[in-house]
Amino acid sequence: MQKRTKIIILILIVIVIVIAFVVPRSKDKRVDPQLSARKGPQTLVVKAMILKPSDLDNNVSTSGTILASEEVEVRSEVAGRITKIYFKEGSSVKAGQLLVKLNDSELRAQLTKNQSKLKLLQDKQYRQKALYEKEAISKEDFDATVNDLNMTKADIDLIMAQIEKTEIRAPFNGKIGIRNVSEGSYVTSAVLIANLQNTGLLKVDFSIPEKYSGQVKVGSDIKFNLSNNNETFIAKVYAIEPKINLQTRTLQIRGVYKNTLNKIMPGSFVEIELVLEQIKNSIQIPTQTLIPEIKGQKVFLYRNGKAVDQKVETGIRTSENVQIIKGLQPGDTLITSGILQLKGNTAVKLSEIK
Repeated sequence: MQKRTKIIILILIVIVIVIAFVVPRSKDKRVDPQLSARKGPQTLVVKAMILKPSDLDNNVSTSGTILASEEVEVRSEVAGRITKIYFKEGSSVKAGQLLVKLNDSELRAQLTKNQSKLKLLQDKQYRQKALYEKEAISKEDFDATVNDLNMTKADIDLIMAQIEKTEIRAPFNGKIGIRNVSEGSYVTSAVLIANLQNTGLLKVDFSIPEKYSGQVKVGSDIKFNLSNNNETFIAKVYAIEPKINLQTRTLQIRGVYKNTLNKIMPGSFVEIELVLEQIKNSIQIPTQTLIPEIKGQKVFLYRNGKAVDQKVETGIRTSENVQIIKGLQPGDTLITSGILQLKGNTAVKLSEIK
């Protein structure tokens, strides 16, 4: 009996302890509705910017190569020994300037021989013409003399052409490179004498994806940078390949750049931005302010102390901004910070406006 009484007393003590600790805590968790109403919704501090229209360049980025506008390997058409080199390595040369002279002594001797023969045949033809007019010789004899005279003239023209091939001249204005031969060298058409390039004008060769083929046109600006130079150079599109490359599905384009200060060398690798079009008075916003949704995209605008969500349609994207083609107007106040914490009609306070 006493044992049972002790158990009942112990159970009652446990119940009292539980009531003493649990009930007060549950009361603390209940929020006084009047206190909550007095506090009101929390106000977020955000930054914003006033939207202004600006010009937008629709660009495509790619890489390319710089080429000389004219380039040729200086070689000899005929085999022979070099008797004289007239150019200085790395110097500028003019079109038609004599660069290299090959030995032509044998051809000169043949020329002298045929020129003497020509003089004799001209005299013979003059005499026989007078005799033929007096019917002192037959027409056959006179025609044979005329034929010999014409054949000798042809031989002289051939020798002159062969002598001309022993004189290697610059085909255009440009800068000649390092020579690979010396005076006295025997050269053939397989021997490279030097390289000649016109570096006053440069070609900018590159390709763009097929989808941009309808937007590029002759005269478009090409912005390019060298890997060892932070300066931006401007070239112009002057030629477009008339077909798409079947293997790469790209369109080959060539620009031209006036290298007046000789800052750029042919063969350089360049990073290119091709300006496809310039859009006037476009609305652009920072990319991070755009919020993707299932049915599109939206941004938050500041209106009367609240963040209001606004659906938008986007256009061209750049590295930092995105074009808005529908949903925003110049003068709208776009919220640029605290985007992840915002919901529709959230109370906000502006700390900075750009």
